Amino acid sequence: MSVDKIRAILDSGDNIEEAVLGQSDWDVFYHLSDIRKNILSWFEFKQDCTILEIGAECGAITGLLCERAKSVTATDPSKECCEINSLRNQYDNLEVKTGRFKDIKLNSTYDYVTMIGASVKDVKDNLSKAASLLNPGGIVIVAGEGDTKDFVRLLNKAGLDNIKAYYPKPDHITTLEISSKAGDGGSFLLFAGKEPVTTDISYVKFACLRKPEFRILTAITSEGVIKRPMTKASSDHIRKLASNMEAVAGMYNGIVPVNCELKGDSALFPFIKGETLQTGDMDKVFDYKAPLSEFVATDRFREIFGDIEIPAGEQAYPAINVDSNLDNFMVSNGKTYCIDYEWIFDFPVPVRFVKYRTLFYAGVGPEKLSEYGFTDDDVRLFHSMEVAFQQYVSGEDFKYIVTSKFTRPEPKQKKHFWER
Repeated sequence: MSVDKIRAILDSGDNIEEAVLGQSDWDVFYHLSDIRKNILSWFEFKQDCTILEIGAECGAITGLLCERAKSVTATDPSKECCEINSLRNQYDNLEVKTGRFKDIKLNSTYDYVTMIGASVKDVKDNLSKAASLLNPGGIVIVAGEGDTKDFVRLLNKAGLDNIKAYYPKPDHITTLEISSKAGDGGSFLLFAGKEPVTTDISYVKFACLRKPEFRILTAITSEGVIKRPMTKASSDHIRKLASNMEAVAGMYNGIVPVNCELKGDSALFPFIKGETLQTGDMDKVFDYKAPLSEFVATDRFREIFGDIEIPAGEQAYPAINVDSNLDNFMVSNGKTYCIDYEWIFDFPVPVRFVKYRTLFYAGVGPEKLSEYGFTDDDVRLFHSMEVAFQQYVSGEDFKYIVTSKFTRPEPKQKKHFWER
């Protein structure tokens, strides 16, 4: 039974993420995966706030709230879930209460009330009491699936007329992107209050299906584009962006890097509006200042791209922008910018591999690559290099791309694991 698996993982003291990766059980993933936190990890809660979490389940998001708030009260009708939540999230500022929310006595008021994964019925049953517990300027946060209009009507009926809507993709459970523009998905994230809800973030992307040292969050704000580490281990990856900018500044003849300013553990970039480059602009992308020379494999090259045999005669620059995807370059006001330079390598890499990679991610299929001078042997070689690079980023056998491993049950089947 899944509840026993979850308890066993928590009792073992093992790394929770690694333990989840060793499972194929959706319930284990749903209740223990850190990806669940993405739905709110980007939001800037006000300092020293108080949070009431309705329907906390096994505490997938509770720990995040405890790290952002002065105090958190987490409620759930399941005794088993509350026990697991308390076991997992041993924070001094957390109080876990068991029972139906409408029956729980609360003597406090809150700056935020969250209902993550709530149904229309959940919101209808709990919203009146939840709204009555808000401090002045307080916000109710609802995430779920369905017709957003139904939830908005309920929020408005409770006197919460100021609503800011976001749309997580692919959904509010395995969130990899969040946008203020409605998309095709059926999930939503609503911030509702009696007063205007202020947040200047319009879009967030979570590069979280990677090794911990490479996980970063990218947010588009009114201030510009901000990149933040998602783990302590990825702070160095963010800091390296400043030196990458300097490398790019000396790399190209006709391309300049967008400015990178480090602020604390984050990197800030200005937002550039313009047109991205197309396949016809390939010469511009590979117009380097440094001369080409015959490729020689280094230990660092083998670490990232594998111990493979590169045919004699391949050419390389002394340093290269491996991620030379065309959408990472933008023309604005007559100037061409490199707007993303996350993967700059200061050792030789075959330049034709990077060109292959650029064409591949531009949607040029294998049948068309011959028009750019690539043979079938080239494609096989460079594909193997790309697989090795992706495993360098995402783990051996792509272990951290967990969304491809776990199959979510159909929404109509969604029940607590103890009800199945």
